[in-house]
Amino acid sequence: MPPGTDIHPATRQLLALTRDRQAVLTPASIAPLAEAITYGGTWRDADALLPIVLAHKEEVWVGEIWHSIAALGNESHGNALSAAFTEGHRLKPDVDESLLEALGRLQVRAAYPMLWDYALQSEDYYECKHAVLGLLHTSDAREEAIAGAISNCMGKHLFAEFVPALVCKLHERASWLSRLYELGNACSTDCNAGIVLAFSLCAEEGRPWFLQAITDPDWEADEGATGTLYYAWAGMKNLRLRFAELAGILLQEPELRRREHGLSLTYALLSCRIRDADPQAGATGTWQELLATLFSESENSLYPLATSTMDLRWLRELQRQVLLRLDDQ
Repeated sequence: MPPGTDIHPATRQLLALTRDRQAVLTPASIAPLAEAITYGGTWRDADALLPIVLAHKEEVWVGEIWHSIAALGNESHGNALSAAFTEGHRLKPDVDESLLEALGRLQVRAAYPMLWDYALQSEDYYECKHAVLGLLHTSDAREEAIAGAISNCMGKHLFAEFVPALVCKLHERASWLSRLYELGNACSTDCNAGIVLAFSLCAEEGRPWFLQAITDPDWEADEGATGTLYYAWAGMKNLRLRFAELAGILLQEPELRRREHGLSLTYALLSCRIRDADPQAGATGTWQELLATLFSESENSLYPLATSTMDLRWLRELQRQVLLRLDDQ
């Protein structure tokens, strides 16, 4: 096999760009290539990408690439990243915090103590967030420490937002889920994304809590500005929750305010589905199913309700996007 033919075309394009002295590389220009590699590449792409990251350690765009390495690589790739970007169990100065998540995804066992320290001790929002998200990919569980950290969130309006997601690592978590729902009811909506994620990571045990949370208008799960919408969408994928199931719940909702919120949420989640290249997104419904559930005039469709309360131009644009993807199939 000729050199380079066993890697993704986007990887070859990225390699060419990094060799081109005239090319202006930014996170925005790298991101589409990195996404294509993440969802279409193999470990060979991780092998090809690692030298790029190590050769351009000072560049802000390398963070986009180590996300792809984290998705496709293994612990040896993670060890190389850790050696280059951490020192003394801490991130080196100016290293993006998302490296912590990458090290967790790559299951770099030597980095676990550092991840726990950032997750449970750091007062920096992004350090804590990315350390928690990294730990979620590991089998390492410190149940007493997790229980203590989640307990420390209780009764607060603001807290370490993603610490509650660690509840999925506890063996006895039923009572914790009800307490987390109470916490979500009382806390700021700027701080509930980790709870929404937590419910979705607890499989069928967390499913009713997840649905209860995202369909409650007071949780504002349809809001992209707070990040809750993003993690509601991640939760749908985690639980393989289909749009048809969500529509069925809303069609039975008697309360106007909850129904209108549910409509806003469902079509906002659809916009996430349209933008998401992750193959797992397909578990929420095929494009044909989405067309029937969200844009038909049938009694099982949300469309008649939506057209009476929502922006018709936005709905038509969403419908157009769904039809385009259906044609592409």
